[in-house]
Amino acid sequence: MIRKSVFLLSLLQGVLSEWSLRALPQRAISRSCVVIPCTFDFPSHPHTAIHGAWFKYWYYWKYTVYYSKDPNYAMSNFKGRAKIIGNLGKKDCSLRIDNVRPEDSDVYYFYVELDGFTTHSYTSPIQLQVLEVPDRPEILLPGNLTEGTPVTIVCKAIYTCPENRPSLTWSELPNSTVNVFAENSSGEISSVLAFTPSFVHHSGTVRCTVDYSGTSHRLENSVTLNVTYSPKKTVVQWTLNKDNGISLSCSSEANPNVTHFSWFKTSGGAETELRQYGDTITVACGSEEEAVSFYCRATNAVGSSRSPSVRIPNQREAAILPSSQCTRYPTNVTCHCMVQSCFPVNVSWGFLGRTVQNSETEGGYLTQCVRAGILVTNTLTIRGDNLTLETVSCSVANPRGLPPSQMKLEVVADDGQGHGASSPVEEPAAEVARYTCAPQVVVL
Repeated sequence: MIRKSVFLLSLLQGVLSEWSLRALPQRAISRSCVVIPCTFDFPSHPHTAIHGAWFKYWYYWKYTVYYSKDPNYAMSNFKGRAKIIGNLGKKDCSLRIDNVRPEDSDVYYFYVELDGFTTHSYTSPIQLQVLEVPDRPEILLPGNLTEGTPVTIVCKAIYTCPENRPSLTWSELPNSTVNVFAENSSGEISSVLAFTPSFVHHSGTVRCTVDYSGTSHRLENSVTLNVTYSPKKTVVQWTLNKDNGISLSCSSEANPNVTHFSWFKTSGGAETELRQYGDTITVACGSEEEAVSFYCRATNAVGSSRSPSVRIPNQREAAILPSSQCTRYPTNVTCHCMVQSCFPVNVSWGFLGRTVQNSETEGGYLTQCVRAGILVTNTLTIRGDNLTLETVSCSVANPRGLPPSQMKLEVVADDGQGHGASSPVEEPAAEVARYTCAPQVVVL
């Protein structure tokens, strides 16, 4: 008798090993619904499934969740809430539970009846977890973001009830598109954000928000972008030293940080790379016969960029900068003459054909001059009846008896938002000493 039982058990185990069930653990949101996708197979049995059942604790039928042959044969707390929605004849055993509750969190088992009176209970448990509050959406970000290399960011959220499809939205990201919106059978919904990283994205925050319709649940998650990029916005700033030398400082935005600075000098059309390194060098002011220019190149592991050239006046001239301007306001005309010079300069203004000294008050004219390093800013303010003039000239007397430099400035009306003529060039760093220039001449 024992031998017969062992034989039957071995035979049964051989048969059972051919049966297969495929279903994934699921999470659901309380008071919503959940669909547990499920498929099964029995390759050695050419029969068709006619009935199926889901229940807890596979060896106790009294814990039936749903039985397709008799829907009333189920636990009272599942009647009217649970149903097999898959086509059993096509080996689809998917189960739906409506109005899920925290106490529904448990393991579930599937049982099938075939038309040849063969029955089988699958012993593989299917886990269901019911959440009172959904998890925050999950954001999947590639490990490395490099400028110029397209990437995608994925946002995933729980989605187990077909009628209550959640809405996924992204915070604004420059030059990006949401190009894929996909669902899968694992109980999640995904939104894919595609973009090509650049330096403007670095340290930016990307936020994904999920809204569950019919509920008060709104959750979000965010990530901070770390984009690797070559140096940008490379510029040279200068300060005037006490010994009349100029300190040139190179700065740049880069990730990773700049590892190497190189310097170049342009004189007489020829360019020379200096044997000076580091972000700061010192050059002489006004020591050359011809004007010279300097620029720097910043380099990191990704690439490099060069700065605009900075022009250093020579010993024979003072240079009026193109950023000089005149703006007409409702009550006055204000002009700025921006001059670079290593030596004291005398700035004069010309308009309407007459000449008066700065100390005179005729016509309501006022000049002010401030020097900061090698930058001289001379400001002319005109009030009274001369606000309709169209041009004003700015002149600078060069040293050593050379002809003066002159620039004619067009008077441009202010648009009410401070957008009249071009803004003056950026002044030197705050540590540069500023002082008032000598009195200037106004030519009328």
